Amino acid sequence: MRVKRQTLFIVGAVLLLVGIAVLMVIIGRGHIVYVDNKTVEYNGNEYKAYNLVELSAKGNDPQEAFARDRILFKCVGQSLKIEYEATKKQSSSPEKGIINKKIPFSWDAVVVNLPAYFAGLPEEVWFTEFIQEPPADKSSSNEEIVFDEFTAF
Repeated sequence: MRVKRQTLFIVGAVLLLVGIAVLMVIIGRGHIVYVDNKTVEYNGNEYKAYNLVELSAKGNDPQEAFARDRILFKCVGQSLKIEYEATKKQSSSPEKGIINKKIPFSWDAVVVNLPAYFAGLPEEVWFTEFIQEPPADKSSSNEEIVFDEFTAF
């Protein structure tokens, strides 16, 4: 009876630790959020960048984005909450609002395009995964490499 009880406690402790580990992976998953204030073209229409956008995301300091700027936020967890105050033209009054979005677990970095979001375009236009392009190979196959006795390695 004692061995059976001890085995149950060990199995229960292991399951509890595995459950905590899974929970911590989901809660503590970090993402990089790039917020673009750049002109975007969609279906032949052009949506201009805003003159000034003040942004703040949870846990980050407020930042300003002018036309053609990209802002970086680090986000922990699966939910994204960005508060904004956007001014289209210098003389106009600012629009205020909040962007709430769930970030897919498999995405490391996301791009939020503000002009597309403000224009009410589909989600796949204003919320995309950021995939970094590999650097171009600068070596040329036509380039001749010279090795002689004076070459230092």
